[in-house]
Order: sequence, then structure tokens, then C-alpha cells
Amino acid sequence: MTARVSIVSTVRDAARDLQRFANYHLNAGIEAIFLYADAPAEWTDAMSGSSRVHIVMCDDEYWAARGGRPANLQRRQAINANDAFGRARELGFDWMMHIDQDELVVARERTIAELLAERTRQAVRFELREAIPTRVLYESRFDAQDFKIKVPESRLVPYRNRPELSRLFFEGGFFRGHSDSKCAYRVRDFEGRVGVHGPLGTDRPVGHTPDLLLLHFDCIGESDWRTKWLLRRENVGADGMRANRKVQMNLFNASLGDPEAQSKLYEDIYVVPQEQVDAAIAEGIVESIRLDPDWFAPPQAPLGIGAGEVHP
Repeated sequence: MTARVSIVSTVRDAARDLQRFANYHLNAGIEAIFLYADAPAEWTDAMSGSSRVHIVMCDDEYWAARGGRPANLQRRQAINANDAFGRARELGFDWMMHIDQDELVVARERTIAELLAERTRQAVRFELREAIPTRVLYESRFDAQDFKIKVPESRLVPYRNRPELSRLFFEGGFFRGHSDSKCAYRVRDFEGRVGVHGPLGTDRPVGHTPDLLLLHFDCIGESDWRTKWLLRRENVGADGMRANRKVQMNLFNASLGDPEAQSKLYEDIYVVPQEQVDAAIAEGIVESIRLDPDWFAPPQAPLGIGAGEVHP
């Protein structure tokens, strides 16, 4: 048994990493990807060659039909996700996944479509992993191979003061990016609205599955970090951020205009030496996931099974 699965993402990214994002999921068997262009960019031409990639330009006309363009990025993401949900329903899809352009969904066994076909909840939340940069420069954000595992806070207490794990934490926080995962929504019988991290306006329970991982490649490389925090500064602000992310925002703002200070700040907050990563793997709070490079190439036919090796 299998399911028809689609993806929606609000994007404003460089063409190369966005192409890799799309190729990966098309190779994973995703039937359609709805990309909402949050700002005009060169990638719209580069991505227009696939019949399975649907580009929606979020221009003045688009926002005028929806009551105006919200200043907050997360509000725009939610509006776009619900617009895509209507399109997915009209096209007869079984599931829609709402994720960001720096995230990949990985099926540990079988395919994403097969695993979702077995789920009966209206929404399923993915198991969250956060990529760890071990150096300052990366050719692509998706080259990172080590990931923090979301575990209960109580489990992290013994590790916070250990010198050999010190760089894994910042201001007491383990994750640098969001600590809430994302969801797949069952199109036929979903009630409520699609939110950034989960369903809104419904009391029906959300399912969980250990077989589907959300890999979040947050700020992999200094350039990616600078671009993302400028966007957060412009579109999100510090309201609602966790304490350690508010500190990051303040430090980033203070470093503006000083490239040397920014480089040092990125390394201090994000980069973890490989020996500390290896120590965290031994403790079971980090795992290595080696993604198959073929999954980032233009798809000839869906590859579908086993994106790569997962090393707990």
C-alpha cells in the first residue's frame, strides 16, 4: 500500500540548494512540490523545468487576493501552506508535508509514501534532527552529516557541564534552530488549518512516527548563517524565540558591519569540533546520517527506498 504525497514550502533561496532540496524529495517519491516564491529570484527559472514542481509567485496580485502581505514570515508561510493544501486536495493527494527549504524528510525504512499510507491520524509529526556544522565553510548546506537528536531536557542535564561536550550547547540550549518538528497532513479528512509546526484549530491528536525523520540543516556554513539571520531580523524578530535564540539575535545585531566579528561569532555559536561530535554520538544524543549523493541529482525515476545509511 502506498500514498500520493506532496510538499509545500515558502522559499527565497539560491538556486543550487533549492534544486538539491527538490531533487532529493522527487527521488524519494514525492509526486508534487509546491514552491511559494516569497521574493523574486533567479531560482524560479531554474526550477521551472519539472512538471512535478509547481511554482506560485507571491507577488502583489497574490497578496491582494488574500488581504495583503503580512510582515511576519511565519504568517506568510501559514497562508501559503493552506493555499497549497487546497491545491493538493483538488489534485487528489493523500498527504501534504509542510517543511522549509533547509529541511529534508528521510524514511529510515521503505518509502515516505508507504509509511504515510499506514498512518490513520489526521497529521503525523516527524522525528526532529538538527545538523551540526563541524567547519565554517560548506559547498552546500546538505553536506552536513551529523545530527543532534531531540531528547527530553532531563536527559541533557548530565552533559551540559562536561568539557568534551561543551560546544554542543549555547546558553544552555542544545538546538540552535527550532525545537519543534514539522508535520505531514492527511488531505482527505484534515480539520483545522495548517500551521508552521503543526495543526491549528483542531483538537484531534497528532500521530508520531520514529520511521520518518525531519533533518533540519540550520545555518550550515557562515554564508548560510548570515543570510538566515538577516532574514530572521527582517521578518521575524525576537518575539516568541527561546532564550538562547534571543541571545543569538542580540549578538548577531551587535556584529553587523564587522565581517571579522561575524565570522568569529558564527564559529563560536555553531561550529562543533569533530571530536566533540564523536563523543556525543557515543552518548546517544547525536547520530550520523550519510545521505546518498545520487538523491540530489536530477531524477530520472523515483529512487524511493533508503536515502542513505543511518548510524545511531
